[in-house]
Amino acid sequence: MKTFAEIYESMKDTLEYETEQLSLAFTESVLLRMEQLDDMSGKVLAERMGFSEAYVSKLLKGKNNFTLETLVKLARALECRIEPPMLLPNEKEEASGQVVLFERLPKSNSSFVPRSVVPVHQMSIETQNDDNNTITAAAA
Repeated sequence: MKTFAEIYESMKDTLEYETEQLSLAFTESVLLRMEQLDDMSGKVLAERMGFSEAYVSKLLKGKNNFTLETLVKLARALECRIEPPMLLPNEKEEASGQVVLFERLPKSNSSFVPRSVVPVHQMSIETQNDDNNTITAAAA
C-alpha cells in the first residue's frame, strides 16, 4: 500500500495537479490585489470587468477557465498588467538538440531571461551555478 507522500508525489505529474496549482496561485494574487485596493468587493470587481457578480465569484473560486481576454479585463479592473508567462524546460528532460542559456538580471520581476540559443553540436562551456559549483556542458 502506498503512503500519502508516495501518492502525493505521483499526483504532482498530472495535468489536474498542475492546472489546480496555477489556478490557486493566480487566484491568490487576485485576492491579495483586491485587499490592496481597499478591500475591493467582488461586486465592484464585476462592475469594473463588465461581468456578473456570479461569474466573477466563480472565477475567484477557480471554478472557470480564464480566457486571455478575461485575464486582461481582470488585470485592468485591478489596475495591474499581465506579464507573458515563460516556459521553462523541465529539469528531468534531456537536451533535444539545442541548449538555451539563461542569465539572471538584477531588479527584474522575471527570474530568468533567455540570453542565447546554441546548437548542441557547437556547445562546449564551463560555468558556475548560483552555488558556485562548476558546470561543464559539451557536445557529444
